[in-house]
Amino acid sequence: MLREHEAQDEPKRERQVGAIGKLLRRRMRDMVAGSGQPAVPNLALHAAQAASLHKNGPISLLANLVNGLILACVLWAAGIQREAVLSWYTLLMLAVTLTYMFWRGYDRAVERHRIEGWLKRFALGKTMAGLVWAMTVFYLYHGVDSASLVVIIFLLAGMTAAAVASSAAYRPAVVGFIAPILGGLAFYFFSRSTFTDWALGAFALIYFAFINRITQNLEQNLIQEVSLKDKNRELVESLEYAVAETRDREEKFRVIADYSHSWESWFSAEGKLLWVNPGVERLTGYNVEECMNQRSHPMEIVHPEDRETLARAMASAGKAPSMAELEFRVVCKDGTVRWCAAVSQPAIDTQGRNVGFRASIRDISDRKALQHQLELLASTDPLTGVVNRRRFFHTAEAELYRARRYDRPLVLALVDIDHFKRINDNYGHAVGDDTLKTLAHAVGNRLRRSDLFARFGGEEFVLLLPETQLGDGLRLCERLRQMVETIKLQIPDRAEPFGFTVSIGVADLQHDGDSLNQLLARADAALYKAKRDGRNQVAYGAPVQAFEGTPPAQPGDRRAARPPAPAQPEAVADRLDLAAPGEHGHSARASLTAPSAAEPAGAPLRFARPGGR
Repeated sequence: MLREHEAQDEPKRERQVGAIGKLLRRRMRDMVAGSGQPAVPNLALHAAQAASLHKNGPISLLANLVNGLILACVLWAAGIQREAVLSWYTLLMLAVTLTYMFWRGYDRAVERHRIEGWLKRFALGKTMAGLVWAMTVFYLYHGVDSASLVVIIFLLAGMTAAAVASSAAYRPAVVGFIAPILGGLAFYFFSRSTFTDWALGAFALIYFAFINRITQNLEQNLIQEVSLKDKNRELVESLEYAVAETRDREEKFRVIADYSHSWESWFSAEGKLLWVNPGVERLTGYNVEECMNQRSHPMEIVHPEDRETLARAMASAGKAPSMAELEFRVVCKDGTVRWCAAVSQPAIDTQGRNVGFRASIRDISDRKALQHQLELLASTDPLTGVVNRRRFFHTAEAELYRARRYDRPLVLALVDIDHFKRINDNYGHAVGDDTLKTLAHAVGNRLRRSDLFARFGGEEFVLLLPETQLGDGLRLCERLRQMVETIKLQIPDRAEPFGFTVSIGVADLQHDGDSLNQLLARADAALYKAKRDGRNQVAYGAPVQAFEGTPPAQPGDRRAARPPAPAQPEAVADRLDLAAPGEHGHSARASLTAPSAAEPAGAPLRFARPGGR
């Protein structure tokens, strides 16, 4: 369910990240390209204007006082009345003081978000100072010498230039200061009749227009700067949001990856390991650094028998999603072997390109152990521990097919405990179970790994001997019979132990068309013959029509010309190390029964009837 939610949320997250990227690219493009008149919020513009005025305010006010004192001295030296000069300078000081008080209210205006009102009050103070400076024009009417006039004009020009430099951020403050000064000069020069005076008046107006244009440009630059700062701020906020979102996703991913019990890996399109989570250490014992340093991870820790299968799976993992589990084994750092199951999925970037694949691997050792246990339960007899009837038929059919295809010998034998019902009646079913387990253990320990020994039902067992000639099989069965004859079981509350014997019926593959049922039928007929002739012996079953509908032997069969079995079986390889029967105090008697002259090899034998054993 968690994977389904992640799969549903992944496109949404990718769209969000894509939207953030588009927003950042658009804002960066606008910032670089710029615009003729960017839209700037009034609050941001006013704040920038007020900050500039507040920064240059003290210097501007001090320049007014110093230059005003110089002008007062010039007027006084030019013959202007002392009272008039003192009155003019007093008014200038009052205007500067009032403007200074407006300047001191900047912090409170910022706290109360009243920047626009502060700007207007500060501009009013500058206008008052400009009016006071313009009053010098009236003193020029009284007449001053040429040297004093030049000094006065230069002082007025310098004050206008200083006003532009200190107050250009806010045009009303600049215009309010220089308009009375330059306007008064223009009026003064136009009031005269000479051409030079008219030219000076025109120059004063042109100078005012020039300064006004400069202030407009400076204000436009300030707007551009504020706009750029606003864009930068938004861009920074977007970047911070994108970084925070990325960090949040990385943190979530790290927590999920670090605390996941699965072994998560990310590979490039070439199969090179790009990232692995700490889950690999919990599963294999190798930490992340050790895995990243491996040249061909994970092949170096995969079981050698599974490397080829895993290599083929990794070669196709980046092409198409595969939710089918691939099971393989890994050799852990401590040398233990664990079973793993992996699912893979291609990794696609936002452009739709395949950049590799990711794999999720989990430990299935417990599941494999349970599966193996269930397979054993399904294929093993619970009492004796040998193969059960179902597993026998499954394996025997494959061995029979192989023997027929490659013309190899095969022997099948049925082993039955003699008088087993009597054992249960005399000693109890618990002793009967012990008898079955003893027989299964004794016979199973004396067979090859390729041989198959199974419980066929009740007290009857079946033995399949691949790659075994008939003579070898008969000899082996005889030795097994002799071994069982020596077994003694101790019964609780009884002083004397008791023994038991077995009867064995043997059949071999003689015809290409022989089925497993036919072999079992011939072995069953031989077993019945052994019991009929006195039990505790081995009998051979000649070919017989086992079941209704079984096809008869065809002419030209590869075993049709096979001679009948000899009266005595040929020697068997000394694969068993059994003592001779005489050493255990038992009478030795011929217990190997083969086809005789009275019973031709091709004569059919009777089936053992139920209850006849």
